[in-house]
Amino acid sequence: MLSKLREHIRLKKGQNSTPSLGVADSQSVQWGNTSSLMRIDGNKKIKGIKRHIFVDKNGFLLAVMVTVANVHDSKAILLLARVLKELLSSVKLILVDGGYRGKCVEIVKEKFQYILQVTMLSKYKKEKKKFKILPKRWVGRKNFFLV
Repeated sequence: MLSKLREHIRLKKGQNSTPSLGVADSQSVQWGNTSSLMRIDGNKKIKGIKRHIFVDKNGFLLAVMVTVANVHDSKAILLLARVLKELLSSVKLILVDGGYRGKCVEIVKEKFQYILQVTMLSKYKKEKKKFKILPKRWVGRKNFFLV
């Protein structure tokens, strides 16, 4: 049903019915009291879980995965890419933040034929502690809500 709705809206907007570009990101959240699942995201100092999502440029969910918080984004993107491949996704370019840099860029390209385009915040960090919209990273995300 989500797939049909996504296709319908994309066609109404004058886009192809299937996306060729997507955005991957993650969010660490505190969760539950189960001590066996509690891991700490070392970067954000949050104990709990991490939601990894993949959306098209309009914010429609294409894939989602939940892990313990200490799973690094560069490891999770490999699993998300596998899910996209199994769903026969038409995506070719994936926009990501600096958490996905490193060897995973080459691995995803080699194994799954997806190009990861990494946007680093440090390039755009001219003003101190002010929110800055990065080029392409926030395309169409105004309508996006995390699950």
